[in-house]
Amino acid sequence: MVKVHTGAKYALLLLLWIVAAPASAQRYGNCGYGTSVYNNNICKTAKPITLPPKRDDTLTVKTTGPPPAIPKVYPNPAGHYFMLQLPPQYLSQAVTVELYNNTRDRVLARQIKATSPLHKIQLPLLANGLYEVRISTTKNTQTILLDIQN
Repeated sequence: MVKVHTGAKYALLLLLWIVAAPASAQRYGNCGYGTSVYNNNICKTAKPITLPPKRDDTLTVKTTGPPPAIPKVYPNPAGHYFMLQLPPQYLSQAVTVELYNNTRDRVLARQIKATSPLHKIQLPLLANGLYEVRISTTKNTQTILLDIQN
């Protein structure tokens, strides 16, 4: 008499079922990729799926010349004022400085004649938080985040 362990019994029964099962039972559901099971468990090839060609989603940007100069705002965090340092491209232009709170309400608007690169902007009494400083000329607009802590 052959002694078989419990786990081995189940493995042996499974092996016997696979070997002794009818051919249609072995094929059912195991037709493979791109095939379907139809009546009488016969595998038939399904229509192949054609995928569109892969798109190239890369964006190429070519720039000429030096990168645009960005105005600087300091100190950040600010208290009762902040300093605005303008790049040379902004000089001799009318510059608009606007300050917006987190609900997009304009809380400050100043016109500056940019004859010098450095300007001190006095702030009204504002709540602590992040504000958006928009520096605009006729040619471009720059946005800088400013943290105000009174």
